[in-house]
Amino acid sequence: MFKALKDNKIIAVNETGEFPCMVLDTVEEDTEHQVSDYVHCNGEFVLTTSDPAIEQYKENKRYERDVMIEKYEWRLSRYERQKAIGIETTDSEETYIKLCQYIQELRDLPEKDKWWELELKEFEF
Repeated sequence: MFKALKDNKIIAVNETGEFPCMVLDTVEEDTEHQVSDYVHCNGEFVLTTSDPAIEQYKENKRYERDVMIEKYEWRLSRYERQKAIGIETTDSEETYIKLCQYIQELRDLPEKDKWWELELKEFEF
């Protein structure tokens, strides 16, 4: 595989070594890695095991987790409001508790080993 470098940064990777229409300083062959070993991060390509890549993975996973939490918060709020005004709740208490536990598991995600590599699962009603 080949790397295109500009200002000592890897700006592209591929199997051919041809980078048409790119402004670059040099092309280097990398016999130790494959294209899949690199990820685009902050305007350059870095090894997937590098600190910048891992920080990017963590940021992406936090965003994904926050979206999941936000996706279900309204159901908790609806249940609590229905309870507060004394009307029949749309969700059962069991569902409410399980959803609370699910959201807490999402919040606790960063405490797990290599949590940024874990696949988040949807809540099943």
